[in-house]
Amino acid sequence: MAEVTITINGRHYDISCDTGQEGRIIDLAGYIDQQINTISQTGAAYNDSHLQILTLLVIADELFEAREKNSGSTTDIAANAVSDDQMKKLEKVLREEMQAEYAERLNTLQNQLANSNKTKSDALDDQKSLLKVINHLNERVGSLAVKVDSL
Repeated sequence: MAEVTITINGRHYDISCDTGQEGRIIDLAGYIDQQINTISQTGAAYNDSHLQILTLLVIADELFEAREKNSGSTTDIAANAVSDDQMKKLEKVLREEMQAEYAERLNTLQNQLANSNKTKSDALDDQKSLLKVINHLNERVGSLAVKVDSL
């Protein structure tokens, strides 16, 4: 096994692959990064997770179109579009991305709270607001995980 570091949307990932496949992985990552940048420039996504989902949909659409041209049967395409192993890898990457994004948001909110010079009552209100945001984010991660699991 070989390992290669790729960069997608400014984040670095260490990827294990078969020896000799490093160039292919780098090329694939470059394509994904290019697609993310293209979609990002349109302003269609409202956060990193949304941007990644839009990018995955565009790439999946390209895959379906290519398979349709080769086979002509859309039912076979849907059945063979993504293997279980590929889906598990995709799910793992999506979860890691969501967790990283929410951790960044939480860290930002915690820093804002720590750096504020408000009175204790204002700080208590901020903590309550922060807890609401944290609870909302936890619910959102849970619902996204359910959606990913159902793929």
